[in-house]
Amino acid sequence: RQLTQLFEQAPGYMAVLRGPEHVFEFTNAAYRRLIGDRDFIGKPMRKIVPEIVPQGGLALLDEAYRTGKPYVGRRVVVGVRPDAEGPLKKIFADFVFQPIREANGNISGVFVAGVDITDHVHAEQHLQLMNAELQHRVKNTLSIIGAIASQTLHRNLTDATLEAFQDRLAALGRAQDILTGTSLLPTASVRDVVENALAPYRTGTGRISISGPDIIVGSKRALSLGMAIHEMATNAIKYGALSNDLGRIDISWRLKTDNGERSFHFLWRESGGPPVVRPSRKGFGSGLIEGGLAWDFGGRVEGSYEPSGFICRLTAPMEN
Repeated sequence: RQLTQLFEQAPGYMAVLRGPEHVFEFTNAAYRRLIGDRDFIGKPMRKIVPEIVPQGGLALLDEAYRTGKPYVGRRVVVGVRPDAEGPLKKIFADFVFQPIREANGNISGVFVAGVDITDHVHAEQHLQLMNAELQHRVKNTLSIIGAIASQTLHRNLTDATLEAFQDRLAALGRAQDILTGTSLLPTASVRDVVENALAPYRTGTGRISISGPDIIVGSKRALSLGMAIHEMATNAIKYGALSNDLGRIDISWRLKTDNGERSFHFLWRESGGPPVVRPSRKGFGSGLIEGGLAWDFGGRVEGSYEPSGFICRLTAPMEN
C-alpha cells in the first residue's frame, strides 16, 4: 500500500499492465495527466489508448511481454491525447517497458515508467539556436575586422604580413566554436581542447609546447578549460611571455595517484617574458580562470606570478 502511494505521487508517469492484452491494473496521477483521466482499470491498452497502436507502442509492449526483455526509449516523439476527444499532442519522452517476472519465472505483465522531457528538449533546441546565432555574429564581426584592417593598414603592410594577420583572425574565428560550445561532442580530449583554444596564438616558431597523456573530459569541463586557456593566452600576448620575441609557454598535464586516489594535474608555465607583476585587482579574466575552472572541475586552481613568468596549476579528482 505504501509503495502504491509512493508511485501515485511520483513525478514520472507509471502504469502496471497485466497479461498479453496489457490490461490496466494501476496508473498514477502523472500517467493520467499524460493521456487523460479515462476509465483505465481492468481494460486493455488497445481499447483505452488506441492512439498507441499506429505509433508502434503496442508492438513494443507485445515484444517486451513475449521476450521478457525491457525496452528503453530515449527522446522519443510520442503523440498523446490528454483529452479523449481532442487532437494528438506531440511530446518528447524517456521511458521503459519493464517485463514483470513472477517467482516461477513466468511473465505476468509489463511495468511502464517514463518522464515527459518536452520542456527540456525545447530549451535545449533554443539554446543551440542561440549559440549558432552567437557563432554567426562573432564570425561576421571578425570578417568585418579583417576588412577594416585591410582597408586601413594596406599601405603600411606587406602582402605576407596582411595574409598572416588574416590567417590568425580566421583561426580566432575557429576557436570560437569551442568557446561557444555548440561544436563540442559530449566528450573531448584535453589535447584537442588545448590546441583548438591556442590556434590563434601559434606562431610556428616553437614558442608553445604541449605535452600530456590522452585524457577525455566532458563538454562542460572542455568548454571551461578552453575558455581559461583563451584568457591566459590573451594575457600572455598583452603582458606575458608572448608579448616579446623570447618568451615561451609550456603546457602539460598528467595523472597522479596518492593512497589510491587518482588526480588530474594541469600546468601552464610562462618563461622568458618581461618581468611579471601581480595585478592590483582581479578582473573578469582572472575570475574566469581561478573561479570558473575550479568550480567546473571540482578542484583547486593556483595562479602565481613568479619572477620567471606566470604559472597556473589546476588540480582535480580524476573522477571529475
